[in-house]
Amino acid sequence: MHFSNGPRIARSRSSYHDREFRNQYLGAAASFISLMYQKIFELACPRPGISNRSVLLAISGPSCSGKTTLAARVGEYAIEHGRRVEVIHFDDFLRPESEYPRRSPEHIGYYEDAFDYGGLMREVQRRSSGAGHPELLIVEGEFLLRREYRDDWDVKVWIEIEDRLALARGIERDAEFFGSRQEVERIYLNRCLPANRFHRRVDEPHLVADLVLTPTTDGLVVRSLR
Repeated sequence: MHFSNGPRIARSRSSYHDREFRNQYLGAAASFISLMYQKIFELACPRPGISNRSVLLAISGPSCSGKTTLAARVGEYAIEHGRRVEVIHFDDFLRPESEYPRRSPEHIGYYEDAFDYGGLMREVQRRSSGAGHPELLIVEGEFLLRREYRDDWDVKVWIEIEDRLALARGIERDAEFFGSRQEVERIYLNRCLPANRFHRRVDEPHLVADLVLTPTTDGLVVRSLR
């Protein structure tokens, strides 16, 4: 997603967001976007060499935590304040299941093999340092705060969501994409949710993030701000 004359619709499963949920989420997000945007540049701009490349903002969290929506809202806010912004969606780097080995248990294969991590980082390097690079490059997706990649970001946002809420959102969002509510439930229970529990345990993204958010049925809660 590029932000030039305005945001385009993301080419990802987020196209299946329920409109009512999306509007509710955006309304809740508006209350802390200003604080978060200020924190982004407070953290990133004083760093040596930052003027030679984009500020790199990672928005990460489990499936259906609201990463794509938050990235879009931050991008819109930045544009309103005169910044050049681009967004990279890690879902665009999902690999076909036929291209990576089957692991047992299934969630380890999802964590280790489902995404093209190298391809993502090469694209981040290309987009953030090339001619005409944006002032702010937002990258949103799962597992961005793995230990081997988390120091590559200037500002890190982690969205923490309860399994039951992620599953409920996933069923509503992804039933059309995966063909049935039952298939979505199977995928989330066997793959997505345990993979993110594993990620949280081994990588501790909630401890290294500059900003930790929690979506609830009533809106968003800022849990910590470094």
